[in-house]
Amino acid sequence: MTTATQNALPDKVLDASEKILLRDLLESPTFGAWLVSAISNGLSTAELTGAPADDNDQYLQFRLHQILRAIPYEIRRECFDETGKLIRARKQRKGDY
Repeated sequence: MTTATQNALPDKVLDASEKILLRDLLESPTFGAWLVSAISNGLSTAELTGAPADDNDQYLQFRLHQILRAIPYEIRRECFDETGKLIRARKQRKGDY
């Protein structure tokens, strides 16, 4: 998320997000694969954002790297396969493919 987008999020959204744990999202059959994919993609492109990472963001990236490395490769691969399948299905449904 760019700094401009991050600053645009209403406080009520940020406040509501405090009630949701990363664990909740990772355990969710709806969101789990997306979160693994998003974390992996975010970490692999963090330096491309152009925004300097402050100490808090660097620590967050470190913690997320630890979590991602703890997920077996096969499971990460399944998550990427699943999200890819869902994207293709959505595009076919919309006629984009």
